[in-house]
Amino acid sequence: MSEQDADGAIPLERENGGAGWFAYAPPGAQPHDDEDPVVRTVRLREHEHAGPFWDDQGHLSDDFDQLHRWIGISRELFDDVVAWNEELASLRSEPTDDWKRHHSAERQELLRRLGHEVHRGIEVSSADPGR
Repeated sequence: MSEQDADGAIPLERENGGAGWFAYAPPGAQPHDDEDPVVRTVRLREHEHAGPFWDDQGHLSDDFDQLHRWIGISRELFDDVVAWNEELASLRSEPTDDWKRHHSAERQELLRRLGHEVHRGIEVSSADPGR
């Protein structure tokens, strides 16, 4: 059995007598594609057309596969955030104060859940980028 160092890296011996190191990627790590944005901050914003996921540069995406790769979000949370966003878009009149309070409380809960799911190093901000 191979020895491991404190970080879980395993020394590898090469055929020519050289040596190297191998380490497993941390859980949830995804290979970075050169086309993928580097996401440092995620915000939720109600937006009828663009979708609810935003960062410092603007709208991220409304595609689950991209968001899962970029930030690590689960399908369940993605669906809940999209449903939250569509609640406002489906209104036919000005929302009541009670509706606004409930919708704001839902947003805070979604932000909390998002904070637990995003990749390490991504900040979840409660600031609305549209305001």
